[in-house]
Amino acid sequence: MLPLPDVIEYSPEELPTEFGGSAFAALRAPCAETAPGPIVEVLQPSHAAVLPSSDLLLLARFKELMAAHGWPVQIARMMFDRVYAFERIALARICQDDTLQAMALELFKSCEREQQRRLLDAH
Repeated sequence: MLPLPDVIEYSPEELPTEFGGSAFAALRAPCAETAPGPIVEVLQPSHAAVLPSSDLLLLARFKELMAAHGWPVQIARMMFDRVYAFERIALARICQDDTLQAMALELFKSCEREQQRRLLDAH
């Protein structure tokens, strides 16, 4: 039978300096407190809807048509992630399908109206 090794437990203050900057070092503060804020606010998902909920049926049809062309669409992301929504709308605009192009234009206009409404509500 092998002898058991001696286990030495250190508190963060007693931690040897050679481990101070390694992955084995204890965290001195929770990550949430030390993490910087978003660098680019515009690219961060927000809780404000990009599209109004009245566009859900249009989004469902848009998702079906995009899938037919091999481009997946996540409705929840379309609703709340502006960058993703505009990326999907741009893909639809370059497609050769006239129906899909018209839907993309309608969704884009809806996004713009929703943004204008939010700006007016904020003032």
